[in-house]
Amino acid sequence: MHNQYRQARLEFREALMEVVAFHQPGTRDEVEEACERLLQSLS
Repeated sequence: MHNQYRQARLEFREALMEVVAFHQPGTRDEVEEACERLLQSLS
């Protein structure tokens, strides 16, 4: 079960990166930073 949860989190993060990069183009670091802010606001 733990492995499935970890895999789901990784897949969600990858999908989030794609969506953020589409709507807010920038460097990979900028996209990762935007994703981190979004993930923090969700927790």
